[in-house]
Amino acid sequence: MAASLRGELQPAIYRFKLGDFEVATVLDAKAIRDGLHPHYGANASVDDVHALARANNIDTQRFEHPNIPTIVNTGQELILFDTGNGALPREYEQLSKRLPPGQTVERLAAAGYKPEDIDVIVLTHGHPDHIGGLTEGGKPVFPKARYVFGAADFDFGNAAKTYGKRGNSIESYM
Repeated sequence: MAASLRGELQPAIYRFKLGDFEVATVLDAKAIRDGLHPHYGANASVDDVHALARANNIDTQRFEHPNIPTIVNTGQELILFDTGNGALPREYEQLSKRLPPGQTVERLAAAGYKPEDIDVIVLTHGHPDHIGGLTEGGKPVFPKARYVFGAADFDFGNAAKTYGKRGNSIESYM
């Protein structure tokens, strides 16, 4: 009997040198989604999005949406860019079917790091798959880290909170 094909293996951690720095990309989680449009390119026509996808060897009917936090070891500090989904899918029912559980902490451990080793967390923007790993059970996951967050996203989240709307304020996750 023939064995079924399993597809490509995807590394959970990929570490490399960049100048004097050591960089590691960490596969936190990934979702497999049906259909590219309107998830991506909603401001363009379906035909335009599909043509661009085909030109770049991207499947228009099924695509992988990976969350890949990145850690940079400068030799002086450990800097983590984004925190992945974290416990959000376990702690919030409305996210449980949308997001796979994050594995950043477990994968950082496999790379030789503990949460308390992280000196700086840079949040690229306030989407759940980028900030979801900041807390678990209401407590900070990275207890010693300083946080860097873009002013536009921070101001947007705080403005929404100020005006009584539910926003993506970083304060709501810390």
